[in-house]
Amino acid sequence: MHNIREIELKGFDMVKSLFTLSIASSLMLEILSIEKCPRLEHIIDIDDEYDKENLKAIFPNLKEFSVCDCDQLKYILGQYHVANKDYKEIHIHFSTLEILSLSSLPNFVSICATNTLTVTWPSLKVFDCSGCFYPFYDSVSLLTIPTNSRQPNSKSMKVVFIFIIICYLFTFVFYLHFFTFSINALQDPEGIQKHFLTLQTLSVGNSKVEGIFYLNGHGMIGQQVSLRLEHLFLFNLPQMTCIWVTSKNSVTLQHLANLQINGCKKLKVIFPASVLRGLPELKQLIIRECKELKQIMEEDDRKLSNLLSTQPCFPKLAKLYIWECHKLKRLSSSSNDLPNLNLLTIDGASELEEIIGCKQGASMNSYTFPNLKRLEIIGCAKLKVIFPKSILRCLPELNLLKIRKCTELRQIIEEGDAEDKFSSNLSSQPCFPKLEALHIDQCNRLKRLFYGSASNDLPNLHLLIINGASELEELVGCEQGKHDDEIGKVKVQLPRLKLLMFIRLSSFRQEIESRNLKNRIIYECPKFSLTSTTTFVELHYNFPDEGKYYRVFKYKLLLEGCQTLA
Repeated sequence: MHNIREIELKGFDMVKSLFTLSIASSLMLEILSIEKCPRLEHIIDIDDEYDKENLKAIFPNLKEFSVCDCDQLKYILGQYHVANKDYKEIHIHFSTLEILSLSSLPNFVSICATNTLTVTWPSLKVFDCSGCFYPFYDSVSLLTIPTNSRQPNSKSMKVVFIFIIICYLFTFVFYLHFFTFSINALQDPEGIQKHFLTLQTLSVGNSKVEGIFYLNGHGMIGQQVSLRLEHLFLFNLPQMTCIWVTSKNSVTLQHLANLQINGCKKLKVIFPASVLRGLPELKQLIIRECKELKQIMEEDDRKLSNLLSTQPCFPKLAKLYIWECHKLKRLSSSSNDLPNLNLLTIDGASELEEIIGCKQGASMNSYTFPNLKRLEIIGCAKLKVIFPKSILRCLPELNLLKIRKCTELRQIIEEGDAEDKFSSNLSSQPCFPKLEALHIDQCNRLKRLFYGSASNDLPNLHLLIINGASELEELVGCEQGKHDDEIGKVKVQLPRLKLLMFIRLSSFRQEIESRNLKNRIIYECPKFSLTSTTTFVELHYNFPDEGKYYRVFKYKLLLEGCQTLA
């Protein structure tokens, strides 16, 4: 048994503990998994075998430790006998532990039933905490729960800040009351930080915690802490009001690459000003169902230096997805915050007024999204303009543009003064030189897509679908002040267009010229000169499959099309 490397324990219905201290200290386990033990109260029984050296050596080779679906589990280590009270400090060192997972433990309290416990895990890389309903306390100074204070109905109990508390200069101290430190340790930031610099992934979910990082406690003023964290996942935290509580410039997340937040209904701000420009490696940000979210990046009255104000907040952010965040007003207040954004999806932001907020005095033609390839804007009822006039009108890498259910949308690129729109250095540049697929749906206030040159603005467009845009008159507006009878005389050239769908465009009258266009569906477009050449049923068998975006759109479009014409 001494040489066993992996143990999985499942369905032990009657046991209250699993290991004695001597067995736990002798096992060379590398993986320990415990699941569905409904009466389990603690994992290691130390009552009759208490020994300080044995405590230090618990599972000395353990690398992965997971506990799941143990409804009565309160502690990892059980209560030790009162005769051992002379040992005032216990230190447990999990030197090899890399992955720790605690899931569905509604009565879990702490690592040990003592308030003098120090736990270190210098190799920890992944921590997953989900469905641990009550392992928290409301006092920053009490990082473990005394044995006589754990009562579910106690008025002093309050779910507050979980964990990576760097309060008191801890680099990684769970506010799960797993452990506490001596006064000397609290004043040693270098000594504490080294224990948790290896942590790379933190996942927290299905809990009533109100915050994640508390970095604003005693001793933190003027201090800066840098974490090794690369992946942070927060899900179903309905009481969480903030992620970080920090003083100015108190934390840097130099390695954070992936942040996903889902079902945090009370969260109002993602990044406070103190960590705003400390995210140089963030590549993916996903936000779902945060109904109170108003800002991604906190806006305040700080006067940043000229150097700082020119630095992007997220220089490497490539993917940004936002779903069902209906109080969000804007993504950013600066045009250079997202220089490497590749994919942007916003689906369900009914209060969104602008994607990029233009600061007063912003220069014209700033290159806002030079690397953007895919843009989807859906269900943004108050959005009137996609891009402000201060951006450069050319989006050189955009492949897909999809806009749906934006009922107040009037312009894709905001119209500026005539001299700005038609300056000689811009008139020869296509707005969307690489755009392959353009889909507009239920945007009835939109009159035109953009101003530019009818001859070269969409040289690579393969698929064009517009449905339910009753005020749309033209794709490309080439001149200001045209009369109605002049709009139809300007032809838009789409040399590579393979599929055209125009549905319910009662005002559209601009001519479209495309020599290769063979597949057209035109429905309820009384002022448009072209007519249908195919049906949705025929397209099912003869859908053009050139380019990846045809495959993306095919089945969804055919289904929606049949429903539209039904």
